[in-house]
Amino acid sequence: MPPGVPSILRYFLDGSRRTYKIADIILDGRKYLPIVAGQVGVAVVERTDDGQSVQPLREFCQFQSVIAFPDSIADDELAELETEVNRHVAVQIRMLRYRAKSDDPTRDPADLAVARIMSEMHDIEIEAVRKMESAQCLSDHYAMLVIDGPLRFKKRFDLVQFRNVLGLSKTFRPTFTIGRGTRRADVGSLTSSLGFAERTSVYKTVDDDKVIGMWYMRIRDPRLITNPLQGIVKIERYAVDSADQEEGVNPERTDTASAAGERRHQRRA
Repeated sequence: MPPGVPSILRYFLDGSRRTYKIADIILDGRKYLPIVAGQVGVAVVERTDDGQSVQPLREFCQFQSVIAFPDSIADDELAELETEVNRHVAVQIRMLRYRAKSDDPTRDPADLAVARIMSEMHDIEIEAVRKMESAQCLSDHYAMLVIDGPLRFKKRFDLVQFRNVLGLSKTFRPTFTIGRGTRRADVGSLTSSLGFAERTSVYKTVDDDKVIGMWYMRIRDPRLITNPLQGIVKIERYAVDSADQEEGVNPERTDTASAAGERRHQRRA
């Protein structure tokens, strides 16, 4: 960015989770299912005006310790267990219930427990965005929030709160097909020829009932890469307004956000 001009990418949010299988439980004398403990957390940092450092925004950071039990356990029993456990530990633990059955009979129940814990982390991320929006941190499109990872939140929330939020993924599936008709192509084929600071068109995707604008961009000079897809990121933004949903994400805002990311990376390189 030019000297003295702050980047519009001002806030950064990242979630983290750690899971551990701690025990198994026998239910109804015939079901043998895992109990999985986890630690989930969300951190938010703000870039300083000079762009040289970041500082944590502790009021938006949150951490939880959880234990996921199969949903065969009744709600009142789980609540009683949570109360009893928390009488004897220094760190408060929240009890979760995971769906022990899956449409895929080969899926490991432990994976289902981990997915429930991951869902809890996503809920905390949404709550952090809500608090930032309430504190008017995200009211200005010149101070945007970047979330590490794709925008795939299953919980219901107000899309307006995500007006100035981008999702950025450093990894993606290169065999994923995008486009329509004769312009359909795999992401790897479409992006491998991108030059430095070039981006693809914005493609529409739908997650549940939420419309997402998605594009890919190269933020590293091709002379510095070791494979064609290195240095490419996927960027997403929710289509908040009806115009965005019907006509596509505003290209000017897309160009502005992409340029901010490219210039920041160029200065760091």
